[in-house]
Amino acid sequence: LTTSLIETEPVPGLDYSPLWPGECRSLVVTETISTCKSFFSSSLKVEGIPADAGDEDYCYAWDFYRQWFRRGTCGITSYVNCTLDSTGEPCDDIVVPQGKCNTHEEMTFFFEYCNVENQPLKFRKTVTEALVETYPMGGLDLSDLPSYECRNFTHSAKVNTCKKFFSSSLKVEGWRGNENGDYCFAWDFYRTYPYRPPVDSTKTKCDVSAKIKCIVTETGEDCDDILVPLDECQESLFMTFEFKYCNNNKEEPVYLLQNTKTIARIDSVKVAELDITSLAPGECRTKRVAREMNTCKSSSQHG
Repeated sequence: LTTSLIETEPVPGLDYSPLWPGECRSLVVTETISTCKSFFSSSLKVEGIPADAGDEDYCYAWDFYRQWFRRGTCGITSYVNCTLDSTGEPCDDIVVPQGKCNTHEEMTFFFEYCNVENQPLKFRKTVTEALVETYPMGGLDLSDLPSYECRNFTHSAKVNTCKKFFSSSLKVEGWRGNENGDYCFAWDFYRTYPYRPPVDSTKTKCDVSAKIKCIVTETGEDCDDILVPLDECQESLFMTFEFKYCNNNKEEPVYLLQNTKTIARIDSVKVAELDITSLAPGECRTKRVAREMNTCKSSSQHG
């Protein structure tokens, strides 16, 4: 009954002698896996009876691991946004003065998912989900999504603005073509920290700055100096982008607005893991990202 499997084949070598209180055992196995399949899996099932319980007590544990293969970049996108019902303003800009929070603030969440592949997307319906906080939102159309088509829906929810933050997410999983095709995954996570101004705050002029620098990764040449004849262009040239942003105030911090407000992009792709916590007085931050760029295009945009 206690077994370990790779795919459907039992793994030899498990130690079945009694397992003592607080004891753990591990087994490492090297195995050949076919990457021509759409996924591979492994599992461990443990069953037993405590030594002092006779046949009256029963213990069980099971873990299952499945990995889907991705075949190159997947053109599936997901997007989440939010507005405050009382004002129509984006949730990014929400200001909640001390003592004026609401445990049931009405908000509207917008979810959009797109297939920019040249073949349909078949959803994994059990794991594709939209959440506000940890609560699932109904309304997703999970019929096969045709090529170059987007779907969206809105959902109203009551959010507790007395908490430090609130969140929403949209996770999309499926296969390009059919259930035996390539695995695709997209996930967007939206989190907002309501700004709570100090009770005795005085207005201070906000003085922030932003600057972008780009160099060719291999040569260190400034991107502004690149001369690329059309017959010598490259569809894949690594460039390094440097995003620098500063709080030039000498005494007051700057509370950065999040998500769609404080954002860095290369072409239309959002730069991940940008630090948008409050900027201390005089603080500067720099984010560097290397990205493959197509110099055969007429232009690229970053900001």
